[in-house]
Amino acid sequence: MANISDITLDTIESLNDSVEAFDICDRFEIYSYDIEDLQDLKERLRLHFEAEHSKVPRLEKAADVFAELRENDTQRRNALQSIFKTIKESLPLLDLSILKRLEAENVVSESADTNVRKRITMLETGNRPILVAGETSSGKSTLLNLLLGKKILPEAHLSCTAAITRIKYGEEPRSGVYIIDSPGIGESGVMDDVVLHFIANNDVFAFIYVIMTDKSGGVQEDRLQKLLRQLQDMKDTAGEPIFDPGCAIFVCNRWDLVPEDAREKALENVRLAVSEGWKRPMDSSKQIFTLSAKMAWQHSQAGYMTHDYRRLVRGIKALIPVSLQRRTEHVQRWGKHMVERTIDYAQQYLHSANLTRDELEAQHNSQKERLDRLEKKSEDILKKLEGHLYKECETITDSLSKYLSSDPVCARVTSWTNAEAPYGIGWNYLEGRIEDAICKRIIDAISSWETEQKHFETLKKDLFKKFTEKFQLIESELRMIENMLERSSETDSRKSEDLAAYMELQDLMDNEVNKMSIVDLKLGEKIALGLFSPIILPIGALGMLLASPAFLFVDVKKHVRKRKEKQILKQYDQKKCEFLRDRSSEALKIMAKRDVTKAYVDAQLQEARDHLQMMRESIPQLISSTRDYMQTIKEDQRSKEQLIATYDPVVKKFTRVNRALEDFAITHLFSELD
Repeated sequence: MANISDITLDTIESLNDSVEAFDICDRFEIYSYDIEDLQDLKERLRLHFEAEHSKVPRLEKAADVFAELRENDTQRRNALQSIFKTIKESLPLLDLSILKRLEAENVVSESADTNVRKRITMLETGNRPILVAGETSSGKSTLLNLLLGKKILPEAHLSCTAAITRIKYGEEPRSGVYIIDSPGIGESGVMDDVVLHFIANNDVFAFIYVIMTDKSGGVQEDRLQKLLRQLQDMKDTAGEPIFDPGCAIFVCNRWDLVPEDAREKALENVRLAVSEGWKRPMDSSKQIFTLSAKMAWQHSQAGYMTHDYRRLVRGIKALIPVSLQRRTEHVQRWGKHMVERTIDYAQQYLHSANLTRDELEAQHNSQKERLDRLEKKSEDILKKLEGHLYKECETITDSLSKYLSSDPVCARVTSWTNAEAPYGIGWNYLEGRIEDAICKRIIDAISSWETEQKHFETLKKDLFKKFTEKFQLIESELRMIENMLERSSETDSRKSEDLAAYMELQDLMDNEVNKMSIVDLKLGEKIALGLFSPIILPIGALGMLLASPAFLFVDVKKHVRKRKEKQILKQYDQKKCEFLRDRSSEALKIMAKRDVTKAYVDAQLQEARDHLQMMRESIPQLISSTRDYMQTIKEDQRSKEQLIATYDPVVKKFTRVNRALEDFAITHLFSELD
């Protein structure tokens, strides 16, 4: 057999005759009976040449990637499951007072036993569905067949998938990773609801959305953005987002049918549509992939892997472990929080066992006064933070409104050429394209303003620091009150110790926040931010403040006036540039009005307001819970011996569990973040 090294890539590129290309395939025993087109033949030759001269595998199947990743996930889940089974076995040690306190502070919902059982079940089932969605006829089934390496699903020009289809790799996938083929998005409201219902009731950890990129206009923004917004709005019982936008992949399919000169714009349209739907910028290098699934399938059957398909498989390979680990990390953090609070409650009872009735009464009155002062102090802090947020909103609004009214922005938005003017048949269709083009210009202008001025990024960092600083102080005060219930009169030294630890935390926090890039917040950094979050917030909530600004919170389209006159199409055809200049000028003036700009700025910072409201609800609840617990301890009539017999085993047992959870985090979470 001849050696492929006898020819070069230049030789392949220079081929302009199918007969000659087939002859080369025959000579080097390269399978080509499935190919008719010259360009496809040249691609097959290129792939064969590269496979012969490269150390990378000729063909990597996504199904094999799933199998490769399953073992780490299984070990991680089994290790954490074992710790949670120990927690479950230890729950009978807890008396009613501790169980009620856990519920009062919302550490658990329903009951401690139910909460622990749910997490054990979550770790036991290990179900890890990857949802594949997309528009009708976008090529979902072809892509799924490609990922699985087998032609399992039918392919057709019309919609084939009318129901949720569960496809597992192998008979008994130990990791529980499987693919879900969903109905076409936007096909009907009923089908969309089926997809959303599945997501809400199944722990979907990865999401692949297939886009028919060669279709006129590319991505169907309304369909995609509706789905993404609904996904982002879904929360679990703890208020945590059900789905992480960072665990999504968008496949621009049928890429071979997109003209070369239209590809850059098509990719940009996808990026903007996704950014709007997620309310965050899109890392297109890691989450948006171009592909011809049909071509990749054809070559894969001959044992070759196209460049785009290899990049997609590697993207999936990078996505899955992060997503799997994120689920485990949530369970671990909940368990650690629950265990630590249980230890705190038990230690407070043990301390009371060493006090006389008079000493207990004096301690109760002293800490009650401190709680009253803390309640007033927290209210003052909230008012100051709200005032600060309001003042900064006003400043940003003025800056943005002034910017949008400036001559450079006006020139940028209102200057058009005939080549830039949208085209279309029929005014209804054309008007939509005109509005899109004008809106994109305004959005790009706002994006440039934020990139240069960094108003939102700077404010969100500032808010994060202020929120953390103030609420860390509140939590520290609550902790010191609890410590007084756990220890003898070491008030001054304990207070100094807590404040010293707090100052160290502040130095660390300032350093980490200042060097962070909000646009590229990795999982490890998010977890690190979670370590700064006080317990009065749902776990990880403060880190959400650092989501990058979404330039499309406010639908700019609604501020673009529509005209329905029959003559308007003729007017546009005759003077496109003048028409676009007038219309974009009108839209820009509306957007620059202070009330409209204010609505945009308010939407950007709504999450900060939500966190403040969360604090308004959480802090009084925690203070009230502490008061009630202090009263319960004060009125407890059990003897010293009974209290020690009840709570000493709790402290010892749960301290061991807490150490096991810390070891698990070091071994299975923090060591794998990078």
